Amino acid sequence: MELRDKIRELATVRGTTFAAIERRTGIANGSIAKWKDGKFPSAEILFRVALFLGVSMDEIMWATYGKGVTE
Repeated sequence: MELRDKIRELATVRGTTFAAIERRTGIANGSIAKWKDGKFPSAEILFRVALFLGVSMDEIMWATYGKGVTE
């Protein structure tokens, strides 16, 4: 799963959108949609997104990096 897909999943559950997340966290418009194919935000930006969504950075990143780690 791509990072942006996990954020989309969490946003949907919380009834919000990429645009709302970007606006409320001070991220440039359209940034989250670009987080694919190995392109990731800085830790600070990811922290702001996680804080806004009410989850840990680990929860967001596990969707991308967690595959096969514990197998």
